[in-house]
Amino acid sequence: MLDVFLSCATQPILESSSNIRFGCYHLSYLGLEDHFSTAFLSPFNNSWYDIHDFTPTQGGHNWSILPNKTSILDYLQPPAAHGNLRISLNKNDSIVPVTTGIFNQLTDVSEACLVVFFFDGREENTASTFIRKFNHDMPDAKLLTTKKVLLSPRDAEIIFGTTTYNQVTTRGPLIGLVVVGQQVNSYCQKAVSEITSETDKIYVSNDQRTSTVQVDTFINVSNMNLQT
Repeated sequence: MLDVFLSCATQPILESSSNIRFGCYHLSYLGLEDHFSTAFLSPFNNSWYDIHDFTPTQGGHNWSILPNKTSILDYLQPPAAHGNLRISLNKNDSIVPVTTGIFNQLTDVSEACLVVFFFDGREENTASTFIRKFNHDMPDAKLLTTKKVLLSPRDAEIIFGTTTYNQVTTRGPLIGLVVVGQQVNSYCQKAVSEITSETDKIYVSNDQRTSTVQVDTFINVSNMNLQT
C-alpha cells in the first residue's frame, strides 16, 4: 500500500499501478509559497482527488481516498520547532488549502455555498484568512475544492446569473471556494463581513435553493478554463 499526499494543478494520472491511497498535501516550509509562484502555479488549484486511471481493474479500483482526518503527522515525526526551514505538518498552517475533494457530497448535504474572492492583489491572503476561520468555526462542514481562474465576462454571467460581476472578473484571476454543510450560506455571509470591510470584493451565494446549481456551474466553467 502506498499513501500519497498530493498537490497537482492538473488531473493526476495512474497507469499500471495499484493499492494507492491519496490525500491532500499539507506540508509547509519556508519558501514554499515562492516555489509555487516561480513555477507559475497557484496553491488554490489542486486536483489531488480527481484521479484518472488508464489501467482500471475490472470490478474494482486501483486507488482510493484516505480518510479526511488522516494527516502527514500519522507518517512523519513532528519537525523541530526551531528548524530553519520552519517546516509545519499542521493543516491549519498549510499554504495549500486542505480540501476533501468532490465526489457525491453535493447531493448528500442540505447546503452548498460558493465563496468568490475577486482579484485585488490580496485575494489569496483574504481567502486563506477565510479558510482558517471557516475550519475553526465550522468543524463539521467541509471545504470541497478551491479554484483560482481567470474568467471572461460571459463566464461570469453564466455563473452568477447576472451581468453585475462582468467587469470585476476582468481585473485578474479570482479565487472560488466550494463549501458544504449545515447553514453554510448564512455562516459564510457573516464570516466575510468579519474578516474584511471590503465585502464588495467578495461574492457569497445566498440562496440555498439555487446554490448547488451555481456551485456545479462554477466548477464546470473553471475546469474548462484551467484546461485551455
